[in-house]
Amino acid sequence: MPRASDASTACPFGPLAGPLLIAPDALGRYRDRLRDVDLIALANAADDGAGAGNGAPAAPYELRNGVATVLVSGPTTKHPTLFQRLIGGTSTVAVQRTLRSLRSDPDVRAVLLHFEDAPGGTVAGAMELYQEIRAFAAAKPIRAHATDQCCSAAYLFASAAARLTANATAAVGGVGVRAALYDTSKRYEREGVRPVPLATGKFKAMGMPGLPVTKEHEAELRRHVERVGAIVVDAVAAGRGVTADHVRALEGRTFLAAEAVGHKLVDAVCSFEEARADLERHALNPAAAPTVTTTAASTTTAALPAAWAPTAEDLSRESDMRLLEQLRTMTGAGPTASEDDVLARLRRMLPPPPPSAAQVQAEVAETMEYTSLGRRAAAAAPPPLPRAIPSYELTPPPTLTAAERAEVEETLGMTGLGRRVLAQRDAVASAA
Repeated sequence: MPRASDASTACPFGPLAGPLLIAPDALGRYRDRLRDVDLIALANAADDGAGAGNGAPAAPYELRNGVATVLVSGPTTKHPTLFQRLIGGTSTVAVQRTLRSLRSDPDVRAVLLHFEDAPGGTVAGAMELYQEIRAFAAAKPIRAHATDQCCSAAYLFASAAARLTANATAAVGGVGVRAALYDTSKRYEREGVRPVPLATGKFKAMGMPGLPVTKEHEAELRRHVERVGAIVVDAVAAGRGVTADHVRALEGRTFLAAEAVGHKLVDAVCSFEEARADLERHALNPAAAPTVTTTAASTTTAALPAAWAPTAEDLSRESDMRLLEQLRTMTGAGPTASEDDVLARLRRMLPPPPPSAAQVQAEVAETMEYTSLGRRAAAAAPPPLPRAIPSYELTPPPTLTAAERAEVEETLGMTGLGRRVLAQRDAVASAA
């Protein structure tokens, strides 16, 4: 006899039923993970109230230098599900609630949506989150970054941001909708079961387990998929500033980040940390142009300043291949490491150049604005900005209260100027 679970044959995941905005291989990968799930853990998770539906909490975020980073990882569904509790994933409703909260938060200057291993998900809730991101962009800067994968529904969301970057090996795109009907009538026939549909129309029982799938059923599902697909294509085109024909011509393909730049799906190739640092600079100075740029034919990020190391273009020349090999050995990057990897490792190894007067002034202004102690001091008597700081006063005046000393420590950890003070203090302590 067919088991009760046969009713879900059309889609192995209840929360992902219906037309999907998800990468083709994603369901298989998550199905394989489910095979290893402990049934006791499954029952315990259910007892704990996983998949509480409309009670979705706001998605967590990390706030640094005025930029809130919101993580979107795994498959997306409208509401939290038990599937997400066990395997991972993101509720679009939870992200919406977070964005609404961040829009009115005075400490948040900008938002970075971080899409990590995000293959897409359900159609349900997708357009609502897309519209929420567009509405946020009208109030505050919002950008997106893709790490490893940002496809289908995840790409729909990312396209709504003002700027989209991706790491070099990220799979990006996959714009489109898909669905399937599974004809299980032969299986039911072999097991001696004849389902009898009682429905009010010829399409009402479409997809019911045990019923044959007719050409009319296929045409009806295709009609639905194409109509939803047109909505998604138009939304992506509007978000990326291209035509709908341009998006349709991609035929649902995914691309590595550098290819995606050429297809106008991505603005630049860089790491997550570079994308976040660039947005932090923009949050402090909205008129500043992005510092991370990529041309369609390039796979490298912005060239490093000459004070740090040779540029990627220099290392790629045949005359500099010996230098590249030496740098690979020196940095421990390995014999096949790319120029960008070598440069990133070298940059971490080399000491930073001394700060310029302009940098010090900017850091002092940042310090005054970003902490409660600095804001109170600025309101009382804004101090003149120094042209340079030859040395740092490492010991707070004894007149500070305990609360003010705590604010000084907060200041030191939050700004570039403060972090250099901490580094000097630690160096003095080590020498003693």
